[in-house]
Amino acid sequence: MAIVFHPLMRTTTTKLYVYEPGTTTDKTVYSDSAMTVAHSQPITSASNGVFAAIYGSGTMRLQYKDSDDVLIENGDFDDVAYTVTDGAFSDYAAGTTYALGDVRTYSSEFYISIQGSNTGNTPSSTPTYWSKLKIFQEFNTNETYGAGDVTVGSDNALYASQAGSNTGNDPTSDTGANWRRTDERRWKEVAASYTVKAFEMVIPDNSAGAATVTLPASPVEGDWVEIRQKYSAPASTYSITVARNGNPIVGAASDLTIATNDKAIRLIYIDDATGWRVDLLGETGEA
Repeated sequence: MAIVFHPLMRTTTTKLYVYEPGTTTDKTVYSDSAMTVAHSQPITSASNGVFAAIYGSGTMRLQYKDSDDVLIENGDFDDVAYTVTDGAFSDYAAGTTYALGDVRTYSSEFYISIQGSNTGNTPSSTPTYWSKLKIFQEFNTNETYGAGDVTVGSDNALYASQAGSNTGNDPTSDTGANWRRTDERRWKEVAASYTVKAFEMVIPDNSAGAATVTLPASPVEGDWVEIRQKYSAPASTYSITVARNGNPIVGAASDLTIATNDKAIRLIYIDDATGWRVDLLGETGEA
């Protein structure tokens, strides 16, 4: 990653010396963003005191001197960090000293330095010096996702991958075996026939006929879903079937039917023997 700073500007020609932190040993800095053309020391400003951009990495000591090579008052700065500019992220280098906020790639992952003077600390194994960055992208059916990767679905919700080598499984239509929603708890109106995902709160449309909510096919202990009636659609007229999808409900191999008005339920997955436990959430306040 190319990084750049724009040093102190004065209205006359100024010389800039760039040193390793705490020393008068020259530090190599560059005139191009690819960091291939080194500046010569000292770096001299234009006649109006403006310096060209200077690229490098890590931290440094800066000394500003006038055209007679006399140190300018308050012109000695030590342990100065660069600031980030546009450019591709470069790979971590063990011999480079990184500043707080520097970003590097390591083993195809992004890491940000959380310490200054960060040298020789491998990003993947030194969490006291590096934190892994997660960058959310829109779901791409051609991309392979690993367990824990997060993507943005076509419904603008965030989904976390539940499996390694997760390819071609659209999170918005997935049964929950490959993706789980990570967004906040909220009720969502769904179609009369709907397969619910873990941690969803759904209102099936039973206004014109009986509705069926199918439970996740591959739940794990602690998964839960919540189901309530649609406003002005009493379950005594059109019932709501909760289809077990291969797992027991309170130990029984049968579906659950909601046929009583004004009720909302939560189902919590316990284990393979018990399956889903059913808790009554109380009155919904619906007619």
